[in-house]
Amino acid sequence: MTNNKDSENCNFNEIIQNLKEDWNIETKETFDNGNLVFNIDEMTGALYFINAPVPNKEAEENAKNNYMWQNGVEEVAKYKAQMIIAVFGENPVEAGKFFIKLASSVLKLENTIGIYKAPTVMPKEEFLSGSEYLKEEGELPVQNLVYIGLYRSNEGICAYTEGLNFFGKKEIEIINSKNQVYDVYDFIFDIIYYVVGSDVELKDGETIGFSEEQKLPITVSKGVALEEDTIKIEF
Repeated sequence: MTNNKDSENCNFNEIIQNLKEDWNIETKETFDNGNLVFNIDEMTGALYFINAPVPNKEAEENAKNNYMWQNGVEEVAKYKAQMIIAVFGENPVEAGKFFIKLASSVLKLENTIGIYKAPTVMPKEEFLSGSEYLKEEGELPVQNLVYIGLYRSNEGICAYTEGLNFFGKKEIEIINSKNQVYDVYDFIFDIIYYVVGSDVELKDGETIGFSEEQKLPITVSKGVALEEDTIKIEF
């Protein structure tokens, strides 16, 4: 979902132009009543413009979870309208790439603030920066699709993911790490790229590491920060 400020209008023609110029995606579909639906490569993309905010200040509340966006809550509170972005496809990686292409084409509109994907809101500049990685390298920028939560317990630094379920993977947690917070973030970030990029399934009882010496135990059990079963990595 994108958040529009200053103007409650949406320029669908500009979105279509961005899709063509940035991603070589052409659509001849017409839009009606603020909606645009089209097919490409056996996938369907849909845009639904709603001239009203998300109810109950849901977007503003979730903006609090973006610990890297200074004044994020204040910025999100300015929006007046929203665009729902949906992608349907059988291959989650290709669908993820299509979503980023579609979302970035919307976010390039002048009157956008960011994208709301629970449990957080990402500023447009950050999302567009990730989309450039897809454009230049052709690889999925998973940071645009998977949220990394961080918090401190009485025994150390904890981290968790939200978004791996989209790729058919269990979410990952690191509990009570004695490492520095930035090391925990970088580690779980690298694990996300490995799991999604290489289509890896982490299993209970195995180990993982990024060197011959590093053999970190993996367990699967009820989540700590999340309600479902999650993969725990001792880091």
